Amino acid sequence: MSNIMETKGRDAVIGLTLGTLLAIWVVTAFIGQGLVLTPGNDVASTAWMFPVSILVAGALGSFAFWRLGSTGQALAGAALVIAILSVVYVALAALGSKWGWWNFSNGFAMLLGPWGKRVMFGAVGVGTAALIIGLVTPGRVRPVLLALPAAFIAIRLISTIAGQGTLAGSVPPIHDIQTNWADPVHFSSALMELRGEDSNPVRYGADAVFRNPGSAQFGGKLIADIQEAAECPSHDDETCEDGETLRPYRPLDTVILAASPAAVFEASLRIVDQSGWTLVTSQQDDGVIEATNISPWWGFKDDVAIRIRATDTGGSAIDMRSISRVGGSDLGANERRVTQFLYDLKGQSF
Repeated sequence: MSNIMETKGRDAVIGLTLGTLLAIWVVTAFIGQGLVLTPGNDVASTAWMFPVSILVAGALGSFAFWRLGSTGQALAGAALVIAILSVVYVALAALGSKWGWWNFSNGFAMLLGPWGKRVMFGAVGVGTAALIIGLVTPGRVRPVLLALPAAFIAIRLISTIAGQGTLAGSVPPIHDIQTNWADPVHFSSALMELRGEDSNPVRYGADAVFRNPGSAQFGGKLIADIQEAAECPSHDDETCEDGETLRPYRPLDTVILAASPAAVFEASLRIVDQSGWTLVTSQQDDGVIEATNISPWWGFKDDVAIRIRATDTGGSAIDMRSISRVGGSDLGANERRVTQFLYDLKGQSF
């Protein structure tokens, strides 16, 4: 008889664990996706529903587990597994694009679409509710030790994704950056062949226009003007504000160095190699270096051209251009790349 009662008790705990796990995931996943991050919704007025749903699920689950005299260890372990699987899901969205399993836009859809949000919000909900249940039910140590990293992983993951969205909104939606739009850096035929017909077009002069008619702010403007408007003349911090206009770029201009073009060329090659870029062309007589940067996760390819010219005083004038092959906004990556390269170049010992 005791064995039967033990079996029934174990089955009740298993059933409660699975039911609680499923209920918390469904509720928090769909509330998070449907109310908090759906375009057009007022986030300030709906965001409270997500933490409230976690607290309610945690409270009900705590009461149910307490009534059965069971700890939340199994639930906390499942929460940790879900958190780890959510990280795998996010990594797979990026790496699948890099490995050619699907187009990068499909990878973005996996990450930022409805199911991506459900995966992340569900992981946060299960991990946090499991932590609450573990704190309330008997035998707190093991459930908390499992639930705490589960909640941390899930929250850290969703905050990282949200940070990328904030970054996207803080920079202009362009992907072509250079130091001298008045005398633009041209790419060689060798690099243009690598870019292929499906890449973003490389435009020069009056043709370099932001061509999204749906953008009232940027549509029809010269990319040079958009870049200049985003530059802060005295850029000391990560961001710079001028009135109500966010200006996230550091100023980009032709760099003048006293070193000879030959010395600057050799130093530039060293920086290209240290940056891990793939060298495409290296023409010292023309003072041109071209390379491609490949992002580690998504495999995005951005092409770079460095132009070195002699000045009248025997020094060097350096211009640089960086442009993405695919996508609209580069999230500021090309500006950061050009800024970092020029900073490293200025720090060289010639």
